[in-house]
Parts: sequence; structure tokens; C-alpha cells
Amino acid sequence: MDMNELFDTPEKAEVALAQFRQLQTTEGWVLFKKIVQANIDVLKEQIINGLEGESPEAMDRKRDKLKAYEDIIGTPEMMIKKLTPSTPSHDENDPYDTVATRKEAKRSGKATR
Repeated sequence: MDMNELFDTPEKAEVALAQFRQLQTTEGWVLFKKIVQANIDVLKEQIINGLEGESPEAMDRKRDKLKAYEDIIGTPEMMIKKLTPSTPSHDENDPYDTVATRKEAKRSGKATR
């Protein structure tokens, strides 16, 4: 299954968003994250200090594992950010006013130039 198919409708994305948010609050996820974080800490220590006689290839594999572990524990947050609908913001410093921004400024008592 293609990952895009998992979130290809607003309904699927909304359900997935709720599930990722809920996942982060479960005791199982918290425990899993602590275990993976402990592995990350060990790998970082090994990468920083190195191990005597360890080959460059072995260090590369450690770096790959580190990246994979970080990706794993960051997945729920990354997916929440990806699936959260963005809301357009109004830039008050936009030099190109629109009719809507002029009306809003007039209602709120702010001059637009």
C-alpha cells in the first residue's frame, strides 16, 4: 500500500491525526520512546567517543541506526504536523492590501496606509 493512500481523503487524514495524537498519550508509547531514547543515548556516546578498532563502516552503521531511531520516535509528531490543516495567516506588513483586508482594517479602526 502506498503511504499516500493512507491519508488521501480529509476523513482519513482526520482519523489518522486523532490516532497519532492519542498514540502519544499511551503508556506503551511512552515506554517505547524511553527504550528507543536509551538506545539513542548509547549510540551517540559510541559515535562521539568511538570504540577502539571499530571500522569506519561500523561507525556509519551506527550513524544510520541513530538516524532510524530518531525517525521512529519522531514519527507521530512529524505526522501530526504533516496532517494538521494549515490556516492562512494575514501578514499585516503585506504591501498589497486586498478588499477584504481593507474592510477588516476599517472595521477594526486600523488605517491601511
